[in-house]
Formats: sequence, C-alpha cells, structure tokens
Amino acid sequence: MTNDLEYKDMYKHKMDLIQKAIDDTQNTIRFTDTKAAAIIGFWGIISTILIRTADSWTLWLQNFQLSIPNLVISLILVLMIFFLVKSVSLAYLVVVPKTNPIKHVQTGDRSAHELYFISKLNKPLSGRRLYRVAEDIQLEESTENYYNKIKGLDTNELMRELVIELQKVSFIRSVKVDRANAAITTVINFLILLLILLLYIVGNKINLGSLGIMFSLNLNIELLATLIIGHLIGDYLLQTDNQAMRKQDEWLPLLLHCFVYTCTLAILSYLLLGVYNWTMVFIIFVSHILIDKGDIVRWWTKRIKGINNPETNSIKSVLASIDQTFHYLVIFILSCSF
Repeated sequence: MTNDLEYKDMYKHKMDLIQKAIDDTQNTIRFTDTKAAAIIGFWGIISTILIRTADSWTLWLQNFQLSIPNLVISLILVLMIFFLVKSVSLAYLVVVPKTNPIKHVQTGDRSAHELYFISKLNKPLSGRRLYRVAEDIQLEESTENYYNKIKGLDTNELMRELVIELQKVSFIRSVKVDRANAAITTVINFLILLLILLLYIVGNKINLGSLGIMFSLNLNIELLATLIIGHLIGDYLLQTDNQAMRKQDEWLPLLLHCFVYTCTLAILSYLLLGVYNWTMVFIIFVSHILIDKGDIVRWWTKRIKGINNPETNSIKSVLASIDQTFHYLVIFILSCSF
C-alpha cells in the first residue's frame, strides 16, 4: 500500500513538472512574439519616416554623381536596406511560423496521438469562411472519438503525450528566440549604419575642440565608416555558416574567415580612401583571430560581467554583443591611429 502511494505521489510530481515546463515555455513563446511585433512596429516607424522624406531622397538620386563620398553613402544605404529586409523577414517568421514542430521531434517508433491541442478543422478556413464561420465548420475530432482516445491511455502513455508536447513547444521556443535575437541584432546593425551615415555626411564639419586636445585623438571619420562597412560585409555577408560554427574549435575555419575579413577591410580602405598600411592589416588580422577564438569574450563574460557559465545557450546574445563590441573598439582605435 505504501509503495502504491509513493508511486502515485511520484507520478503526480512528474506530471506537475512537465505541465509547469510546458506553461513556462508557452509564456516565453508569447513574450518572444511580443518582441517580434515590436520589431515590426519599429520598421513601420522607419518606413513612415522614409515615406515622409521621399522628396529629399528623390532629389538626391536625381543629382547623384559618381564620386567616392556618394559611393560610400550608396554602400551604406544598400547595407541598411539589406538589414531592414532581413530583420522584417525574421520577425515575420517569428510571428507566423512555417514549421510543423512534430517533424522535428524524435518520437521513436511510436507516433504521438497529439491529444494536447485539438486544432484540425473538418474544412479549410478560407475565403468567406474567414469572416463568417458557418455551422458546418467543426473540429475534425468528435467528442466521442477524443473521449475514447483519452480513456484508452494508461498513465505512462499520458505522460508520454505531455513529454512530446513539451518537446514541440520547446522546439518552437528555440526557433522563435533565435530568430527574434537575430532580428534584434539586425536592428542594432541598422542603427549603427545610420549613425555612420550621419557621421560621414557631417564628418567634414565635426570639430572636437578642447575634447579632442584632451584625449589627443585624430579621428578619421571616413576610415571609421569604411572599416565598419567592411566589418559588416566581412563578418556577416562573407562568413559562411560552417566557419561561424567551427571557428572557435578548429583553426582552419578561423584563419580562413579572418583572412577573408582582413582582405575585405584592406581592399575597401584602399579602393575608397587610398589607405593601405601593413601595420593596420596586421592589427586587423591578429585582433580578429584573438576575438573570434572566443577565449577573450568568455573571460570577459565570466570575470567582468559575472556570468558563471558562458557556454549556456540563454546568453548567446550577450556573447555576440561583447564580441561585436571588441571588434568595434579595434576599428575605432585604428580610425584614430591611421
């Protein structure tokens, strides 16, 4: 009798754990959907600004002349459009997923009964049915059939159904969180490019005054803009997924990525500004190896930010932000030195 009570008590605890995990995961999914909607709202504001300033852009295009400043501005605008399209598409996929999660769950030999959510209709909801649902639109699963399926499940099968449901929502959460984080990173890149564009346009009018004397900085705005554009091209557009996944564990993908990255920055600097310096090339190459290897980023995350386990998936966005900050610091120092 005691063993039977212990079994029932343990079974209850297991079921409560699974149910709580499902609820927490669904709450994360809802919050991620909210973030994606906020991203789409942000781009709506940007689109409104662009529409209201359409006359200015049209005038600029009509007076466009082939020159280095115009080429730099055009390149920045193309990258901004790329980030806009990428961010909107990722945010849209967060809100309107196109993936069936059960296809990404290893259920083994036995398929799931899928009793947790009853979502299938007997007829597709399209056309006029989207606006007025007639009585002939019903759930595909009848009350009697669903009752018989539930009645026929033993305790282990019922727990298995909940485990599969937890796996499904966990997959959905992982995909949504990764896409939302990528969309947010893309928004940040867009804003950085916008700042670069503004600095480049007014660069010849910038006067650091006493602040510049205090820090003894000779900031080359054109070089700063060119290096950041090169960084975005080399680190985002030209880096393969294989290199991004393996560069912290294997030297060949890391060196190949750093070589392409360095060549991109060096070629852009030479073609747009006529700047070519072996010391600068060496600093770009070596610093990129040190940062992308990941040891410095993990050390900073653990020792300075106080995150004990930098390897967890939940702080990938933090690691990426620290990684990019180090890259931009190197670029800023180079822009003050050459």
